[in-house]
Amino acid sequence: MVILQMEEHLRGVLGVNKVPLSYLIRDNPEVPDLSLNPMRGGTTPEGPYGTAYNSFSGEMIACAPHGTPEYDEDNATLMNILTELVSGTHHEASIKPYKRARGGNGAFLALPQHNLGNNRFEAIAEKAEGVLNRMSWTGKSARYTLKIHLAKHREALNDLMQVSQNITYVVPNPQMRVRVFLTSLRSTDMNIVSARNIIQSEPRYLNDFEQMSECILRVCPEKGHLNTREMNISALNSEPVDQKLDGLNDFEKKAHKGKSGVPLCYLSKRTYEKLTNAQRKELHDWRI
Repeated sequence: MVILQMEEHLRGVLGVNKVPLSYLIRDNPEVPDLSLNPMRGGTTPEGPYGTAYNSFSGEMIACAPHGTPEYDEDNATLMNILTELVSGTHHEASIKPYKRARGGNGAFLALPQHNLGNNRFEAIAEKAEGVLNRMSWTGKSARYTLKIHLAKHREALNDLMQVSQNITYVVPNPQMRVRVFLTSLRSTDMNIVSARNIIQSEPRYLNDFEQMSECILRVCPEKGHLNTREMNISALNSEPVDQKLDGLNDFEKKAHKGKSGVPLCYLSKRTYEKLTNAQRKELHDWRI
């Protein structure tokens, strides 16, 4: 998403005091009490920053004060960056009120508020769920590699995290993230089967998408495609479709069913609206 990319970009742009400009857009403008954050120490010091942070730049971003002359100068720099970024687009109107005061901070916050309303976030969630529900990897395409498939899932999950920060949305837990990805692998290649068995037997892989990613890329070949048949995952074909829910897509039809008959997978908005209260509760409990 553009907002996430912008936040990451600002981490690499230094202000007048050599602090990454992302300090301008942090959630809490107040400076934390540094007396409660002792320096890392011991026989092998990890770095010149407090124990509450993972890096020196992270501490600077969290502790750089707002409301100073340096802040004002950095804020103007952020305004210039945003102006150049949205020039000639419909987003220009969102930041126009902040130009005269050179208020980069306010302009940045206005962009998602004006252009990413609830409907927009719901659309992002629906698109991300579509990736998780319908995109599979068979190993037959030289262009669509396993690494690309992992990246698509990671991007969709990051989008859902961003959605949950702006509207009410239940983000899938770590174990479910791994489970959904494994379900999307439709290849019977022995390397894939081996990687799946390793992941399913190790809690550290089942509970961490990134560790699972490292494992599967280490076990599976680097080449983009495998000469194998597309597999049918038995777990997806184990139970009949609930006749009370019509219009299900192929993924929803194949998904394992709960006691109430609800497909235990990501559901399209159209399907979700047809669920009973009991089915929604069971789906919610399964997702968390």
